Amino acid sequence: MGFEPTINTGTTPGDGQGAGLRTNMRKLIANDVFLKAKVDAVELSVSTIKNDLDNNPPGIVDTSGILTLVPIDGRNSFIGYRVSGAIKIQLPQAWSNTMIKLFIEIYDHYNNESVSLILSGFTPIFGNWYYTSSQIITSKADRNFAIRYGYHEGNCFIYIGELNSTWSSLKVAVTNIFISNNYDAPSSWLTGWEISLETSSFQGITSTQTNNLPVSQ
Repeated sequence: MGFEPTINTGTTPGDGQGAGLRTNMRKLIANDVFLKAKVDAVELSVSTIKNDLDNNPPGIVDTSGILTLVPIDGRNSFIGYRVSGAIKIQLPQAWSNTMIKLFIEIYDHYNNESVSLILSGFTPIFGNWYYTSSQIITSKADRNFAIRYGYHEGNCFIYIGELNSTWSSLKVAVTNIFISNNYDAPSSWLTGWEISLETSSFQGITSTQTNNLPVSQ
């Protein structure tokens, strides 16, 4: 015959011990209920955050039909006292019916120049860049680069400068993009960017912008 332990909560009137023990037990139960509510709230908060991250990965804001993000791999640093070529920016998509605006920063150490560019265009699914525009913000008038918009082997490209343009310790970054009317998943614009120097030829140019300094408009 088994033995089941019992807890003496005190039954003798006036002994004071039973009432105190019962009070403590009620406090423990109340604490358990309180802590469980806190744990449940934290779990709900974590679940909400996870859901938000799944639907809006870090760096991506997609609302009101407008997507903004900072590309993870949209930057490059070219080591060398003197390097040549047009800056070639490969977009991660081809003709995707996208209205796109790019904010690009260029730093050229030797030539004491810092250049900011605001470029935009439309890439309809039937090909060709349309409605392109280019603005170059710089302190040097001779930095009025031609901007070429093209396509080659499954990706759209943008070229800045000429095949024989020279740079020193060149740094280039696509700091932000602003797109709309996009058929691709927002995350598909987060990676797949490539920045290089083109010295051979411009590929598949469908639009060219010149006289891009603000003072020239």
